Amino acid sequence: MHPFIYLAIFSLKLLENALGTVRMIVAMNGKKMLGAILQFLIGIVWVASASMAITNVTNDPIKIFVFAFGSAVGSYVGCAVENKLAMGENILFCITNQMEVLNQLNEAGYTYTTLLGSGTKDSCYVILLAIPRKSKKKVIQIIKQIDSRAMIISEVSDTIVGGNVISHT
Repeated sequence: MHPFIYLAIFSLKLLENALGTVRMIVAMNGKKMLGAILQFLIGIVWVASASMAITNVTNDPIKIFVFAFGSAVGSYVGCAVENKLAMGENILFCITNQMEVLNQLNEAGYTYTTLLGSGTKDSCYVILLAIPRKSKKKVIQIIKQIDSRAMIISEVSDTIVGGNVISHT
């Protein structure tokens, strides 16, 4: 079989799975229309890739592996693209005994709520932040520079109503 067919099957399947991964995340973030448009494109790409792969597959079983490999690589690429888009919000919980963490977060423009807690040995601060996912690495970096032993828990937030979610990039 001509190598162009293998390349076309692989590329289309990669595109389909990458779009599928992004579509799922987009839809989970409430962007229904964009999710529907992506699904339309996915349907077109699927028909094209599947029809190429299925045609004469008994005489050319390599198409099966090319199809599957394109699917696997597409899933990886989709996750990488979604990670770059970083849609949605996170809730970060930080437990630290360093007051300087609060000062640095405030200086960087982040809003938070602080609770006074008590650990097994000392009192501590429990810091709650609602932030865009794109800011997560930066906030963690600020905290870890000051207190490498701070406990940080990140949760994906479905809905944030009210408050002040600041978009730092």
